[in-house]
Amino acid sequence: MTALHATDCADVRVQQEGGSSGPPTPGQMKEFWAQVQNGRIDKNRMQAILQSDVRTEWEDFYGRVLGMGVGFSHLALPAPKPGFNKVLIIAHGLQLSRLLHACEERFPVRCYWDNTDSAISRNERDSATGSYAIRVRDRVEADEELKNLSAEDIAEREIATETALERVIHELKYNDEKGGHLDVKSITLCSGSRVSDGHVPSVDWFGGALSLHWHYPQGAGARLRARAVVS
Repeated sequence: MTALHATDCADVRVQQEGGSSGPPTPGQMKEFWAQVQNGRIDKNRMQAILQSDVRTEWEDFYGRVLGMGVGFSHLALPAPKPGFNKVLIIAHGLQLSRLLHACEERFPVRCYWDNTDSAISRNERDSATGSYAIRVRDRVEADEELKNLSAEDIAEREIATETALERVIHELKYNDEKGGHLDVKSITLCSGSRVSDGHVPSVDWFGGALSLHWHYPQGAGARLRARAVVS
């Protein structure tokens, strides 16, 4: 087993015989944190290490869960913002229908539309021209800060929020990591998207299934909340 120097190994892993990688040894981690403390690994380098690890994590997720071979090593991540600790990466060309199929392989899904790709036709962001990343709050329930705000209110205030596709990949990633579900008490208003008829998609966990439905652009309530994003 040949250990890579911590400062030369972005994800602080050990290169093993045969090319496989494994977790660092306690000694290597001790050396790594010693270099952090003495300043040899500064804030910018630490940021690069963490971002590289996030990209690798998402590459693994896409391969295992969605059967997609992707590479995010050169993808820019949004700058950190307090409270927005969860990174979501949307791969180039990813469609909502593919995500829902992957969800159905893990848990029940109820969807109002037969063809989500054509029904939900307008989005604040999409991956038609390339992969992208956003940051969201790492919490189960939709943003308390945005309760009682309709999609029209959110648009007027120019708040960037999750699209329907982003909300579903958020669900799938959370389920893959924790085995649970988002919005068991609240409903995410996907105000970053619009249905072709002008309605606003919504997503929650209801009655033992992931539920995709819609609300009027003027609809608001304490349980109906968007999820803010940083892009």
